Amino acid sequence: METNCTWSLISETSDLQLFYRNAENDSLKPCTYKHMKTGCHLDDIDFAAGVQFFGFSGSTKSSQIQNLFIIEPRNSVKSEPPKLDIKREGEHIFLNCSTPDFLRYNCWKYKFTYSKCDEKEQIVETEGNVFSLEYNPACKYMFQAQTVFSDYCGTRRESEMSEPVFFGMLLTFWTLITL
Repeated sequence: METNCTWSLISETSDLQLFYRNAENDSLKPCTYKHMKTGCHLDDIDFAAGVQFFGFSGSTKSSQIQNLFIIEPRNSVKSEPPKLDIKREGEHIFLNCSTPDFLRYNCWKYKFTYSKCDEKEQIVETEGNVFSLEYNPACKYMFQAQTVFSDYCGTRRESEMSEPVFFGMLLTFWTLITL
């Protein structure tokens, strides 16, 4: 799985580079991305592994810099906002949000936020990526979703909310008038 890694420079280091490895006896791999000096792509991080090894190497005007550290990748997971798909079947609306493509499916929970008929937003957290509710044809709905990395698999972290998706008869009515 590809992972993005970024860092901030505290002082001027012209040749700072990040190296990483999945296991203590693996060889170090350079983390690079074009000519970027404060970020890179890690191509094969093992999120199921217990630890990941990182090392920074570089120099300033007067000294050599070397820092080694170990992290647990599962405690650093934050996914992108999910894509939200909405369908109406009979008297129900079904929401389905995309599942992150790494780690086990049971590492994820999902939060669905919705409002209908201009009422206060409701938030529902589910174990699965599908949620349904009764459809009222007189209402306009607003939906958003987010993925939650479960504390069952590591440190609980929530993605950003997805873009709002609007659904319902009032929206269709105003769309027809503006056309």
